[in-house]
Amino acid sequence: MSPSNSKSSSSKKSVSFGDITIVTFAMTLGDNPAVSQGVPVALAWESENTSTQSLELYEYFRNDSDSHPKRRRGKRLAISMERRARIILQAGFSLSDIAATAMEIEDIKKSRADSLTKTEGWDRIGLLLKKSGKVPKDILSGVFSAGKKMMPKQKSVQAARSA
Repeated sequence: MSPSNSKSSSSKKSVSFGDITIVTFAMTLGDNPAVSQGVPVALAWESENTSTQSLELYEYFRNDSDSHPKRRRGKRLAISMERRARIILQAGFSLSDIAATAMEIEDIKKSRADSLTKTEGWDRIGLLLKKSGKVPKDILSGVFSAGKKMMPKQKSVQAARSA
């Protein structure tokens, strides 16, 4: 086939997948203070098990068995305080380990709350955004207008000055 003919003829594109590798990690005491209550859990650094299987086989069993539960989203991904405590106890941590970690987490939360109460106005919002790494839409709606990076209060002050 000549180069000019190859451009005009429709080519079929396809994507295929081979085997997937599943790596399983143990759960351990975490250090993220974002939990509402109790202690956080995290994945251990060392893997426990590695298995390889075809994607088709994995999807078949994932959809047709209780051993591969359906995907969860949003709040269904959260693990209750009681379940996290059971996971940590089963991993071999003592009640004193759990209590010490819970106290550390509460100290971090208190420190963050204290730093927020000492910060005011837009500095507080900036600090919240920096710590969360997210930009809440409801906080910023109406803050920026028509491509101008001006805060609402600054707009009214500028308008009063120019009048």
